[in-house]
Amino acid sequence: EKVKLVYVGILPKTRLLKEIAEAVSEMPNVELHIGGFGRLDDFFKDMAARFDHIHYHGRISYDQTLSLENECDIMLATYDPSIENYRFAAPNKFYESLMLGKPVIMARGSGMSGIVEENAIGELIDFSKEGFIDGVNRLISRKEEWPLIRERMQEIYRNQYCWDEMERRLIQMYTDLQNEENTDC
Repeated sequence: EKVKLVYVGILPKTRLLKEIAEAVSEMPNVELHIGGFGRLDDFFKDMAARFDHIHYHGRISYDQTLSLENECDIMLATYDPSIENYRFAAPNKFYESLMLGKPVIMARGSGMSGIVEENAIGELIDFSKEGFIDGVNRLISRKEEWPLIRERMQEIYRNQYCWDEMERRLIQMYTDLQNEENTDC
């Protein structure tokens, strides 16, 4: 049975996606599912036509995105850490992986990579084709841990990032700001 990787989102050249597809084309034990749109549309259409273990879904709705991610084993959040915004970004893919309990492959030094490392909920990779291959193989070798990783991820999501917790934090933040303004008068 093939390990299913998934990425859904914008398809720019700055997320290692082309290199991942090229690597997967040489990995018969791995299946790649790509959804979204962008500069690499034609590239992924071509790869999906050439390789039976690369699937291009094109532009899909958010419900379809979550369904596809849930059907797969590993999520990809490979943002180039040399781009300043990606070093600080908190990508949706990270939160979706937590919510769904899917181990994540993330570039070392990109936003949220510290949480992945600290909680052992995926693999951090060097931002390269070789780094991806090493990372996916390490994560596959940890397959027996995936049920525990799933539990850990969903607990982190429930306790730190679900909407109820975010709502509580926002209300507290606004209350603190309002109280701060009132003391300045």
